[in-house]
Amino acid sequence: MTLQKKLDATIEKENEISTKILNLCNESEFNVELFKEYILLQDELNCEIMILKQDINDKERTEYIKALSIEIEGDIIITDPCYLMKEDNDWSEILDYAHYSTCDENEILKFNEGFRKITKIKNFITSDTLYGDWSCSVLNTDTNKVIGDFCADAGRVGVFLLDEVLKYNPNFDYHKKRKWTTALIEDFKGIITFDINETPYKYTDSSGEMYQGVERNVIIKGQGNINFIAGMLDIGEE
Repeated sequence: MTLQKKLDATIEKENEISTKILNLCNESEFNVELFKEYILLQDELNCEIMILKQDINDKERTEYIKALSIEIEGDIIITDPCYLMKEDNDWSEILDYAHYSTCDENEILKFNEGFRKITKIKNFITSDTLYGDWSCSVLNTDTNKVIGDFCADAGRVGVFLLDEVLKYNPNFDYHKKRKWTTALIEDFKGIITFDINETPYKYTDSSGEMYQGVERNVIIKGQGNINFIAGMLDIGEE
């Protein structure tokens, strides 16, 4: 059964329970215990509906992000696009196009539209991190050496041509003076793609209730004259 069919079936069950609750309330002899049973079941179904909707949304987002790619040549930087701004107001204007914390297809397209109009930068690829703010590394997969670091303060990540960034904002220097924010890869020629790292988790809170799910975050891959992977990598100590 697909997630959508499971969601439809669960919504139908919840509607049936809602009808039973309504009918029960209209009966002359009110059955308190049955009412409590129905309410408990309704809460469980509503919780399942919420989880299923989130799972469907996550699946759509990850599929779209995995399809993102760009062929690019030159010095590239990996960073949160908020760091590139020439003026604080520029970022606010970009966010007017799309809410930056969402990342379905339409929101990414709207964000990119705003970013392109405000900065005039043409060659780039961006996405939500799916994790929020983070600190990441870039690993050269040919040499197995870390070649840069980057982070996020607005929950987004992108790959940009440095020349275009400097044309928009000549004062940008994070790749020199704040290297933890911006990874620089010089003379890259190849294809940049996005992928998703998925890590199942399970934990029990102080009340004994167990929670489980999947933690997701974006991974950036470069294939060309320099091959690399970038993200929240488990590199370990050398």
